[in-house]
Amino acid sequence: MSKSQSISVLRNYHDCDLARGSESYLPGLPTHAASCAKWCRHLRKFMILDKKHRKSKQVFRSYSAIMTERKRHALGTHGFIIHPFSIFAIYREHMLCILWMISFALDPYNVSFHHTAYFSPISLPIQMFVDLLIFINIILEFFVGYYVPITKEIVLEPKNIRLRYLRTYFFIDLFSCLPYYHICLLFGLITMNSRFDFVGMIKLIRIIRLNTMSAFMRDLFLEIKMGESAIKWVKIFLKTVYLIHWWACIFHGFPIMWSHGFSRLTEDSWLIRADLYKDDVDISMSYRYLVCLLTATSHFYGASDANQHFIEPIEKVMASICLVTGFGYCSYFAANFLQIFGSINIADSKYDELIYQLEEYSRVKKLPEDLQQRLKAYYEYKFQKKFFNQEAILNTLSEHLRYEILLFNCRHIIEKVMALQGLSKSVVGGLIANFKLEVYLQNDVIIKHGDPPFKMYFISHGTVAVFWSNGQELTHHEDGDFFGSLQEPSIVSVVAAEITETFSMDVTDARYIFKLEKEVSDRMSQLQASKQAEYRSLAQMLEESEGKSVLMELRRGYILEKRHYR
Repeated sequence: MSKSQSISVLRNYHDCDLARGSESYLPGLPTHAASCAKWCRHLRKFMILDKKHRKSKQVFRSYSAIMTERKRHALGTHGFIIHPFSIFAIYREHMLCILWMISFALDPYNVSFHHTAYFSPISLPIQMFVDLLIFINIILEFFVGYYVPITKEIVLEPKNIRLRYLRTYFFIDLFSCLPYYHICLLFGLITMNSRFDFVGMIKLIRIIRLNTMSAFMRDLFLEIKMGESAIKWVKIFLKTVYLIHWWACIFHGFPIMWSHGFSRLTEDSWLIRADLYKDDVDISMSYRYLVCLLTATSHFYGASDANQHFIEPIEKVMASICLVTGFGYCSYFAANFLQIFGSINIADSKYDELIYQLEEYSRVKKLPEDLQQRLKAYYEYKFQKKFFNQEAILNTLSEHLRYEILLFNCRHIIEKVMALQGLSKSVVGGLIANFKLEVYLQNDVIIKHGDPPFKMYFISHGTVAVFWSNGQELTHHEDGDFFGSLQEPSIVSVVAAEITETFSMDVTDARYIFKLEKEVSDRMSQLQASKQAEYRSLAQMLEESEGKSVLMELRRGYILEKRHYR
């Protein structure tokens, strides 16, 4: 490897010498293509899987797996479907989260304080705008794929998407965004003098979407790098605000609804006794809301009665339910408090403690910033922000259960490595029992040219680049592939092109297994020989074309398109 090329290998990015083509896998356009065609292709790029999406890195833990999924989407028959891990889907979820946050506060207010709310110069345009965007989202829902966490499957088939939405939230979304009040007012079914919007109560079914909004909110906060504990506190705070706001609306709207309108409120109603409604007195709706908010907060936490004495039996029941709900919510708050600071969430707290110790170690040892970031990336990839002692857990299990877990963890390798296919479960389990998990960060040198036979590596997730002795890049190995040598010195150098998780087997363990299983020994020998022959063939092709500079530039992709880094 030449000096300049050796330096290139040690850069903080993998400078790929191989032709990669279009990463979007979308059909290319000629240079004279119409602007509309270019715009459509650009739009489709926002609809395919985004490799920088946070969930993409969790579900597809390697570059090759991401590219495989992107290829499945771009070249499939359902290219018009929006991928759930696309840039378009990210912004759509963020928009829906904000719209629902507004709607969950505005809808109860409009229903309870109906007469003023619907004709406010602020409230009415906001509600109409929110309903319009949610109606547009109803159409989009039929074209957005979804992710199944249990099976880790991404569904892009239009029929399955339509059936899933029709069976879940379609009618809820549809009925909650229609302008019932304005339709009934247009046909004379209700009057403008009504103090309570009975028809608009249909919109309150949108609250069923509260869990969806909470999930989207968590994703939004994670996108801005907010910690898990901070997210939980923010969600608890918002839940508290919403509950008290809803109870304030109930304290105002329920007595009116029970009395069938403002004109039928009795003198014993707390709204009359609190002087919220007086003849020939113009009381602002903001003042009424603040009084209801104070009353609801006092009863919710059981602090006092806010100088409001309920006489009507139904109003006493309403206040009692508010008090019981408040006690239940306080219990929920206490449970979350223990979960955040106690031992319930011990996996998260242990991981946070580990990262804190790592930061303190880096500070005391005065490690450079780039090395600190690499250390954090290593721990985040290995533990996925959940700390656990794998060795201690496995040691408590029976030998059969340990083999079952090892077989499951290595299922990608078992499916793709030819040497392991067709072998009995016990033989494969014996091989995998000797595997050692190793994680390499981007640009880590795994094998150098000329290293003695030491280990064989099987890639679980990730990508490695293979270099010939003169520094030329030969090929990439990805998920399920293997590299290394157990019989002769390495003729190539191998560098991690991204964070790569491998299972390795050293020479001592391999020789012991090969003595017991002659079939495995023969298969491994054949695969290693074919791999070495493949390297030499690729190197010979490069040497023959070394003098053809134009062809080399075309192969590397330096002439027809920009060079990409990863």
